Amino acid sequence: MPLPWLEDYTYIAKEVWLGMHQGLYGMGRQVKKPTEDCFGAWIPEKLRFMHTFERSLIHNFWGVTFESAQTFAYDSIDLLFLND
Repeated sequence: MPLPWLEDYTYIAKEVWLGMHQGLYGMGRQVKKPTEDCFGAWIPEKLRFMHTFERSLIHNFWGVTFESAQTFAYDSIDLLFLND
C-alpha cells in the first residue's frame, strides 16, 4: 500500500479548509458549505491509483493499458475540477 500518510494529509487539509471557511463566513450565514466533492474520501483512492499508474508507466511503458490511461486522465480531471 503506497502512500500510507495520504488519509491523514487529506483529513488535515479538509479540516483546515473547513475552519478557514467557518472563520471567513461564520456559522450563522446562509453560505454554501464545501461538499464531499471537496476533500472527500474518494481523493486518497484516486491518488493511490494515480501513483501506481505513474510507477507502472515509468517501469513498463508498453505494459500500460488504454483503460488504465483513460482512468488516470479522468481521475486527474476530477481532482482538478471537483476541488476548484
